Amino acid sequence: MHFHPVPDAPEDARFVRGETESAEWGGVDLFVELGASDQVSQAQHEFIGQVLQALDEHLAKANDLLTKQLGASGQQPSLTFREPPYWDVLFGECSAEGCREAGVLVEFEGAMPRAVVTLDDAESL
Repeated sequence: MHFHPVPDAPEDARFVRGETESAEWGGVDLFVELGASDQVSQAQHEFIGQVLQALDEHLAKANDLLTKQLGASGQQPSLTFREPPYWDVLFGECSAEGCREAGVLVEFEGAMPRAVVTLDDAESL
């Protein structure tokens, strides 16, 4: 997978961007937070590969958690990977109250979705 710098990333964070395909969702943007080396680590490459092999399953789990907690599903997913096993799915669109403007984030630890964070109140993050 090829990654490109993210020129508009916050000053205190370094990210690279890629894209993947999902059978259910089409093109999905993918971001990787870089560590001190400014490169995607071997561990991150391996972990990203594992997640992408079951991407549709993970996105379905994220949507199931949204439905249970907010009563709505998300659209326009993008992925952000941190140090394994932590990563997030950002749904750019969600019809639930509290996430209409900025979307909703589902935090994962490995294959398990752990939390839903609505982003309309970005200052709370």
